[in-house]
Amino acid sequence: MLRKIDQPIENCRECPNLRYNVYVRQHHCDGDIENDTISDIDGILDNCPLPDAGVKTSCVVMLIRDGKVLLGERGEDCQTSKGEFAFPGGRMDYGNTPKQSAVREVFEETGLVIEEKDLKFFRYVDEYFPNEKRHYVSLVFVVVCPKGEPINKEPDKCKGWEWIDPDNLPNNTFWAVRESIELFK
Repeated sequence: MLRKIDQPIENCRECPNLRYNVYVRQHHCDGDIENDTISDIDGILDNCPLPDAGVKTSCVVMLIRDGKVLLGERGEDCQTSKGEFAFPGGRMDYGNTPKQSAVREVFEETGLVIEEKDLKFFRYVDEYFPNEKRHYVSLVFVVVCPKGEPINKEPDKCKGWEWIDPDNLPNNTFWAVRESIELFK
């Protein structure tokens, strides 16, 4: 059950019905949040002209095989870092642990099956996108030598997956990915 916090947000003059909580921030102008699904709320949020009411948590995975890392070039339908190479990953779903989210995101995007027990937490990254009015804290996990070959299961969000030598990253590699790879070496 979603818990609403009805305290007004000081600098929100355009929409008095902005609500948020620890797990899911919500924007809905008719006040009927209980009858909306999470996907409905996400659609409303994606079209909201106001900055997010809170920071989102995402989980990304640095997959390593034979000394190379798996990166995908983000497509035009991505909300942030369009055209940049990044790890597979995405937002945490309500009720999921970080590891559950990481496993789900890797499978949804690449078709690769990884297990929670094999994920090693590496670091977190504070990612602020003022132009997109988005703010994420990304939890970066590492998996060494996953089995299988990646497939592009979300071609609208990714141009394709490649195993890339960490010493020869593309120029358009997302800064947080480049930084994570350098710290991991």
